[in-house]
This record gives sequence, C-alpha cells and structure tokens, in this order.
Amino acid sequence: MDKIDLVISSLRGGGAERVCTTVANELVSRGFNVRLTVLNLENSIYDSHLDNKVELVNLNKPNARKSALSLLQFLIKNKPSKILVFNHELAVILVFFRTFFKFKFEIIARNINVLSVKRSNEQSVWHKYFVHIIIKRLYNNVDKVIAQSNGMKEDLVQYYNFKPEKINVINNPVSNKLENYGDSCSVVKKNDEILFVGRLSKQKGIQNLLEALKICLKEVPELKLRIVGEGPLEKEISSLIKKMGIEKSVIMEGFCNDIAPHYANAKVTVLSSLYEGFPNVLVESISVGTPVVSFDCPSGPSEIIRHDINGYLVEYLNIQDLANKIMLALRKEWDIEIIKNSSTPFKKESIVDKYLAVLEGSDVFSK
Repeated sequence: MDKIDLVISSLRGGGAERVCTTVANELVSRGFNVRLTVLNLENSIYDSHLDNKVELVNLNKPNARKSALSLLQFLIKNKPSKILVFNHELAVILVFFRTFFKFKFEIIARNINVLSVKRSNEQSVWHKYFVHIIIKRLYNNVDKVIAQSNGMKEDLVQYYNFKPEKINVINNPVSNKLENYGDSCSVVKKNDEILFVGRLSKQKGIQNLLEALKICLKEVPELKLRIVGEGPLEKEISSLIKKMGIEKSVIMEGFCNDIAPHYANAKVTVLSSLYEGFPNVLVESISVGTPVVSFDCPSGPSEIIRHDINGYLVEYLNIQDLANKIMLALRKEWDIEIIKNSSTPFKKESIVDKYLAVLEGSDVFSK
C-alpha cells in the first residue's frame, strides 16, 4: 500500500483527535508509512502523543472554510492515493476538489456524529442550513464511510442518501495509554464520586446530570461529582452549580491530559449527552474497570453498555431515572475484571485491523 494519508482539523483534546492519534500510531507500529495533515495545532494536546515516525503536516488554517486553498496545494504537491479524513466538512471539500480537478485519490470519511441530530441542535445558521445543504448533496460522494456505531450508519442511510454497502461500522478503539493502564492497574479503593468526562457544551447535557446529582445527594450527602473537561459553557455551568447550591459537591477539574486515574478512582462514570457518535468515555471507563451509566441517546451507548455487567442505560432525558441508575451503580458490588473484559471488542489491535481492511479495499466489516 502507498503512504496512508490522514486528515483532521486539529489535535486538541477531543474524541476524534484521540482516535486519529491511536490509529496513526498503531499503523506506523505495523510498518506503514503514515502522513497526518492537520488544519492547525492551536491548543494541541495529541501531537505530543504521536509516534515520531508519523509525518505531521500543519496547514496553519483556523477552520475548514479557510483551509481550502492550502488543502488544494497539498493535494497538487503530494498526490495522495487514499485519504482517511476525520471531518465531514473536510470530506466535502475533498469531494469537490476531486470532481473539479479530476484528482484520482480515494476518500474514506470517518463520520463523527449522528448528523441529523447534530443539525437539529445546531445554533449557527451557517452550519444548520448552508453547510447542511452542501453536506447532503456532496458527502455521499465519498468512496467509503466509517461509522462509529450502527445508529450512525442508519442516520446516514435515512437522511443523507448513503447506500448501506458504502458504510463500514467500526467502533472507536481504546487509546494506548488507557489500554495499558487498564491492563496494569490493580484494584483501587474507589472514592465516593461520580465522574463526567467531556467537552462542556450543550451536546453533553450537563444540566441534566447536575439535576440528577441533586437528587442523589438526598441519599448520599457526601457524594461528589468530578467534571473533567473544558468548553464554551464552563462559566455558565459554574454559575448553575452555585445557583443550585451544590458547589461543595462538584469538583471542576478542567482539562486533564492523564484521565486514567480519574476513571479508576471513580465509582461510576456518567454520560448525560443529548447525542453522540460513539462515546469514547464509556469505552475508556470500562477498560479500567469502572462501570458506566448513560442516557440511551443516539447513538452508541446501547452498543457498549451491557445491563448489570458493565453499567446501566437510562431512559432518554429522564432525570429521575438517571438519578436512580446512578444510585443503583453506586450500591452494586461490581466485578472489575468482568467490566474490563467487556471492553475487549474495542482493543486497538482489532479496531485497526478493521481500518486496514477498509483502506485495502475490503468491505467485510460492513454491518
């Protein structure tokens, strides 16, 4: 196979960036020649996690719209044969360039979110309408799509006119660091705390989690919620915590580069998202033996959580049920090794095998 080209917006501390880094590192460890092109390295986290054998190209552009000329120059200069792209807007730009300039490269797009749900929650008029129209008309012209969950695949078929055979369902892998931590860590004494990990944005539904916490505090007054992450709603969330009178029960950790000990020390990890693509947080938590509680949101949680084995699914947006399931998880005596074993399907070796099959032209992993 020729050089494998990966393209992503940035290497900040998000799930797509973590997956991209994990896939790139595993590919070079197998002897492949990998080039990773990013729009920018502003506030980058995962560049320091990259194997030094990965060729890193920085276009120094703030976003997809302003990257078009630089991306075109990159294509003309380097003449890639296959591109694995981790952003649907960049995938659409690549489709346009390939069509207009008669390039011969193949485009494999890793889809990030359930796009129809993302659009319904979009605040930006530009993204909600203009970008959506372009994506609906051009996105299905990529050669293949990697969907992180079956729910995401169904969304692309139903709302974006994709043929099912073009979509390969490949879940996200556990990162090298967390996989190694899970394999090596022994049983630790759990703190009386629940853990939230994620970007502080509307999508993550943190207000619902805070309301559920307030219910739980009536039964377990010493319970703590540790929030690990940063984002545009950070000040708003801090104000809400004070308004609810639960500031002594909430720890605002901010962004953390080494999340594994937080997973290991918590009694349960909670996901309160309105929607997801495939929630890495749940896989990461079970990989170190910590059970999970999550809304049954579109999409992913129902494909990860095994009832009473590694956690509990919650009726979508039902705050009382969220509080009930958190309390159930806190009271249960979990078998940590069984929880860890439930993460086996998400080990990086088997996941990257599936990426390679798609890159090499096989669709045997389509579902």
